[in-house]
Amino acid sequence: MDDDFLIGEAVFVGRHLGPFAGIAATRAQLALPFVVFVTFRNGLLGAERFVYDLNGLLRQLGQPCFRFERPSGGAQVACRSA
Repeated sequence: MDDDFLIGEAVFVGRHLGPFAGIAATRAQLALPFVVFVTFRNGLLGAERFVYDLNGLLRQLGQPCFRFERPSGGAQVACRSA
């Protein structure tokens, strides 16, 4: 079997010119670091997973922090102030 695993890191750089996740275009310049994990099976792309800081992106767009509820109760804030 020809299985391989790759980890890469990069920075997506761009400008927010159109709607994204319900957020109207802000024309903000963005820099979003990310890591990608790629699995190859039999020489072909088998799976990929991207990991990035969603709250870092939201901060760059001038949006509030992403919040979530824990099953045990109590809201958790998933980001810090800029």
